[in-house]
Amino acid sequence: MRHPYKFLLLLLILVSGSSLPAQNLDARLIPADLVRGADIVIRSDTTLVDIIDDNHAIIRSRKVMTVLTETGREQDQLNIWYNGMKKITSLNARLLDASGNVIRKVKMKHFEELPSMTQGVTDSRCKIWEPGMAPLPYSIEYEVEMELSNLFLIPTWRVQPRSGVSVESAAMRVNIPDGVRLNYRWGNYDQEPETAHRPGYTSFSWEIQNL
Repeated sequence: MRHPYKFLLLLLILVSGSSLPAQNLDARLIPADLVRGADIVIRSDTTLVDIIDDNHAIIRSRKVMTVLTETGREQDQLNIWYNGMKKITSLNARLLDASGNVIRKVKMKHFEELPSMTQGVTDSRCKIWEPGMAPLPYSIEYEVEMELSNLFLIPTWRVQPRSGVSVESAAMRVNIPDGVRLNYRWGNYDQEPETAHRPGYTSFSWEIQNL
């Protein structure tokens, strides 16, 4: 039985784009135990956080999910939130058919933009894209790069965001320069990250398979 709502909360306490391998996105290649009872399967979810200095970081994310059911179709909208301290520098998406062939490519200018619905003064906005009525099953791939100018709290990494979602592969790496301490907290998970020390910085890595 899969456990829903796994997340990683990363808190940075300040003490003083890389290319990805091609992935075959044919829906028939998803393991049967991940398809069973699922509305969406996250095929790949990769996040890289590069801390540049005390108040500057770059987050690069790539996510691919395959939508299997009509219930999953109702949850396939992409929502990318940003504000004055979290800016989108690059955003694109692709819609693929059941065999993994590209149906449509979408650039940032094609995303709809909506203001925050939060009451009060805020500069938060949201980039939104709805794939439309592609035949089931279909896949959505998106890549986003963001610049952060406030490092107190890095956005939560939600590996399994809701029930009805299976995860084939997910990975996160945070590169921390010397002089910065990383605090983190898991929900429903207790695996410690792998660490690698290199001249000038340390890497913390998490990886999850077949959830």
